[in-house]
Amino acid sequence: MNKEMSKWAQMYKSRVGESYPDYVQKQYQSFIGEICGVIEHDSKVLEAGCGIATISKVVGRQFKDVSINAIDIDIDQVSLATQNVLNHHNILVNSGSILDPCIYEGQSIIHSHGVLEHFEDSDIAKILGYQKEVTKVGNVIHYVPLEGWVTGSYGDERLLSLDYWMDTFKPIKAITFTGGKDAVLVW
Repeated sequence: MNKEMSKWAQMYKSRVGESYPDYVQKQYQSFIGEICGVIEHDSKVLEAGCGIATISKVVGRQFKDVSINAIDIDIDQVSLATQNVLNHHNILVNSGSILDPCIYEGQSIIHSHGVLEHFEDSDIAKILGYQKEVTKVGNVIHYVPLEGWVTGSYGDERLLSLDYWMDTFKPIKAITFTGGKDAVLVW
């Protein structure tokens, strides 16, 4: 019996390849710049909730000698991510939950792109706690869409205000772009 691919995998399947990362690099340059700005030669980078691992792919192109792990709980996404980074030998894709503290062991830089807004506050606090525990200050970097967007992709995103993120989760830095509808948050 064939299992239907998850809605997220269906959406991102067409983005596996070489053209989408070029778009992502331009569109999210402030986010990618924050990640690249803290990478050192011995960094262990984790994309938590990687989807098809496009951010890992963009970062991996620039830092071929840095170890990058990409983790997602959706097995269809893991399969697509594995295809997407096939020729990038410094990127390892695995299945795992962002809520499992074990995935963070040994990591020095942790990031996600469009993941945190899918969780309730209590889970976001846990996730950030796990991540900040294993990294230096400034090495936890997340992109989130903000309330300026009319709707989320599937309606399960919480499109919160920048003030809400700042007051509730206390990042040390925030950068907005796309007319204030997107943010890079750094802890």
